[in-house]
Amino acid sequence: MVILVALLVPACTRDSEASLRVRLDQWFYLGSTVYFVSNRQCTGAMVSVNVSRPRRSIAVYDNVIAASYAFNNDRVVAVQVADASPAEVIDIMIQNGSSGFGRLALSAVAFATSCFEDKLVGGFVHEALTRKGAILAFDRESRGLMVLDPSHDRLFFIGSDVW
Repeated sequence: MVILVALLVPACTRDSEASLRVRLDQWFYLGSTVYFVSNRQCTGAMVSVNVSRPRRSIAVYDNVIAASYAFNNDRVVAVQVADASPAEVIDIMIQNGSSGFGRLALSAVAFATSCFEDKLVGGFVHEALTRKGAILAFDRESRGLMVLDPSHDRLFFIGSDVW
């Protein structure tokens, strides 16, 4: 019985903290994990960062159109528009319709709400999504949205099984 339970528990989560950290460490300078929740539908994480910019392994575009076009070809794309928040960037991408980046980002946020039921962390996510100049990234492979809030040295991962 114990063996059966041990085999079924991993099947109930989308990601493990260790595997998510390995993935995120490719692109960001990670500190400690502050918050982590994963179930079958979503993964939510807040990780402190030691450096408040991405690694050079991820291209950060300062133009929504360029990021949208890059998203058509690249696995991971990041965008930072100085005078726009990640939420505003998502809206612009959806309106311009040139790639799935905006639609997938919006879907990730919408479907991951159960992984951010902690009110304090949920508030931090909202702050990051609405902070002008924060960095927005999306990884196609993990179907995960990442928001780097350089003002508070926080990285958020919002993953869900988006359409």
